[in-house]
Amino acid sequence: MRDDDKPEVIEHRLGQYREKTEPLVAYYDDRNLLDRIDGSNSPDEVAEQIRAVLATREMEREV
Repeated sequence: MRDDDKPEVIEHRLGQYREKTEPLVAYYDDRNLLDRIDGSNSPDEVAEQIRAVLATREMEREV
């Protein structure tokens, strides 16, 4: 087992995520500034979703 796979390391990482990342996700989500993209899709699908989000956001800025 790699050191990164040890339960205590995983628990520490999850704790860091909860402490530092979750509040940021909530902050941007509450302000409708967060778009979620499924990274498990093919690279082409992910890229297309990113382009679609960026196009939408760019149009919102122009208004």
